[in-house]
Formats: sequence, structure tokens, C-alpha cells
Amino acid sequence: SAVWRMYMDEIKSYVVPDYITYSKVDGEVVIFHGKNNHYYGLNDVGSSIFKKIESGKILDDIIQELSDEFNVEDQDELRKDVKEIISDLISEGIIKEK
Repeated sequence: SAVWRMYMDEIKSYVVPDYITYSKVDGEVVIFHGKNNHYYGLNDVGSSIFKKIESGKILDDIIQELSDEFNVEDQDELRKDVKEIISDLISEGIIKEK
């Protein structure tokens, strides 16, 4: 059902593959993709999402923590934005769904 799919979406978790290395520079994350030899820079929000993924947080916890961290009032907009960033990270091969 649609409700079940929505619930499953919220408990998704992600992993950072072995070929990804990263450093924290001035509070932001710089990523090196070992398969395509590209560097990626994440802004403060992207960096926060990446760090939460790297520490094993599920999607729902990531959204809640970002809401608190950045004082976000519009939860629906935040959820949409986080899913978009995660989708971008997946499409670039920086993270994978568990």
C-alpha cells in the first residue's frame, strides 16, 4: 500500500562505498570518488546530511536532526530537499542504499 511504501521510505539507510574517501575542511565535506577520480564539495547542509549518512542514520532521523540543527519550520519542504540531495549522492555513486 502507499502508506507502507511511505513508511519504508522513511526507514531507509545508506552506506558510503569503500571507493569514497572524504575529508572535513572548515566544517564542509570534500569527497574523492575513487572510481571516476572526481572531487565533490558539499555545502554545510549537504555536509551535515553526508555525515549523518556516514554515521548510519536512517532517513527519518536525518530529517529530524536537520530540522533541529537548521531550525526548519517546513518539514515537507525539508523532506523533499533531503530526498533530492540523497538522490543526487546516489546517482553520483557517493552513497548506496543499504
